[in-house]
Amino acid sequence: MLARAESDRDFANRESASHKGAMASRYDTFKEEAQAMAAAQEIRIAELRTALDSLRGMLDDPGTKLEQPASRVRLGSIVTIRDTDDHVAYYFIASAGGGETVEVDQRRIVVITPRAPLGAHLVSKEVGDQVEVSIGGRRREFEVVSIE
Repeated sequence: MLARAESDRDFANRESASHKGAMASRYDTFKEEAQAMAAAQEIRIAELRTALDSLRGMLDDPGTKLEQPASRVRLGSIVTIRDTDDHVAYYFIASAGGGETVEVDQRRIVVITPRAPLGAHLVSKEVGDQVEVSIGGRRREFEVVSIE
């Protein structure tokens, strides 16, 4: 994601540089749009670098101990939950990078942070605990099936 954001920023910078001088008319906004896109990509790059540093820090933090299963949901946990319709979902609890999805061992795992509504309700839960959370204005119930 970081490499893609950097590539997009570089493209936007090249696009901006290719439009020389002031606007020829009020409809000539290519240069300004490209500059805005480059600025937005700079923000995205900074966010991704922060997320990457945070995830690397989790690997180095002896308190996280990602190699050992936890009895309670915490940063670094992969949590399997099941809703009342028996739909199973997998979540990775991380300090950054919420909303990203990764495929691991043929499982679609969504990254969520403890600041997200579901993440806040999952932290400190144990296998078998019930979680009730409002998602999209609708109350949903989940059971913690496993914690890795």
